[in-house]
Amino acid sequence: MQRFPLIKKAPLLAVVFMSSFCVAQIGTRNSVSSFDSHPMAYDHVRNSDVAWMTTVWREIDLREKMNHPLFFPSNPTQNRSSLFDNIKLSLLSESGLKAYSAGVLGQDDMFNDALSREALDSILFRKEMVKTIDLVADTLINVEVVTELSSSDIIGYEIKEHWFIDKERSVLNIRIIGYCPLEAIYDGEGNFRGKKRLFWIYYPEARNLMASWPFFTRANDLQVYSYDDAFNQRRFSSRIIKISNVYDRSLAEYLTPVQALLESENQNEHIRNIELDMWNY
Repeated sequence: MQRFPLIKKAPLLAVVFMSSFCVAQIGTRNSVSSFDSHPMAYDHVRNSDVAWMTTVWREIDLREKMNHPLFFPSNPTQNRSSLFDNIKLSLLSESGLKAYSAGVLGQDDMFNDALSREALDSILFRKEMVKTIDLVADTLINVEVVTELSSSDIIGYEIKEHWFIDKERSVLNIRIIGYCPLEAIYDGEGNFRGKKRLFWIYYPEARNLMASWPFFTRANDLQVYSYDDAFNQRRFSSRIIKISNVYDRSLAEYLTPVQALLESENQNEHIRNIELDMWNY
């Protein structure tokens, strides 16, 4: 039997050693769970290079399967949290993230009125008086109960963004301006009654923090994305609910639900066609 020299086996032994080392590193507690990232820098765009722009409002429905990574996990686990849990923790820990008032009727999306800590606590922690029996006096008494708003109460997000044509690069670009959590409202019998805007987050201010929030990727656990990546790479499903117009009204204000859904698709295609029309001569 032919025997190979020992020197021939050295590269093979090195490969085996290196493979074992890599597997050992993957098995450590900080290999996949650790996450540190920075927001991707945008291309600089001069005002004079913007040939056209429109403002678009979108709604993300967390009940859609594609949007589940924004909603789950219900409780923080595996070094991951839902988008709302990350927002709430950052707001309460005074990390620098600001929440802006949505107005009394939920119509303010201009990021002018930053919420104070008291106003923020009134949104995140609900106080109500509940009647209960005093076992000592055997009478009914009022007891204050505090309920903390959780991610399970959030049904979606509203996004405000600018779509514009950069004539220097001849591309249609998107810049997210802000997003707003939508709380599901139910009546006393548990019937769904609508959605309520809680507050607005100004996206440029939140990017540094969002770049440190891990976002779940279905295909491969090694492909680690942040929530900032998820928003900028459009890893969500949404529909247009409003586009800038002279009346400043949403599609739902003058269309039926079915018509609004169809018009959302029409508006989305119209914006895309504007980019294609740039190449017509």
